Amino acid sequence: MGIGSKERMDALIFHNVNMVRSEMRISMDTGIFFIYLAVMAGVTYLLRTLPFVLCRNQVENTFLRSFLTYIPYAVLGAMTFPAVFSSTDSLETALAGTFAALCLAFFEKGLLTVAAGACLVAFLLQFIERIAAGGVF
Repeated sequence: MGIGSKERMDALIFHNVNMVRSEMRISMDTGIFFIYLAVMAGVTYLLRTLPFVLCRNQVENTFLRSFLTYIPYAVLGAMTFPAVFSSTDSLETALAGTFAALCLAFFEKGLLTVAAGACLVAFLLQFIERIAAGGVF
């Protein structure tokens, strides 16, 4: 084997492995897709209608009523809050936007004002960071 033949052999093996991987991709049949889609739609419909079927009367337990009242807010917060910290290029600008939102909410500003203020603070700080780094977008 001459000089460079190892590199050529490695490249050939890498090329063959990638060809095998691309041929092994599984394509989903249209019929199977629609079966999966129907099952997902059925499960979603069942989960949304089951509470109405099981609880026909008004819920009278005050603890349960308050629990069910605050569940949507807690779930929405739990889903969106972690995404705030990965919404910008740096953690510092995300934290600054979050701090701005908390300050505006503390002073009882409206939802649109809080969201716009947080976005504006995060955008301006990220813009300043990029200009200071010597590049513009």
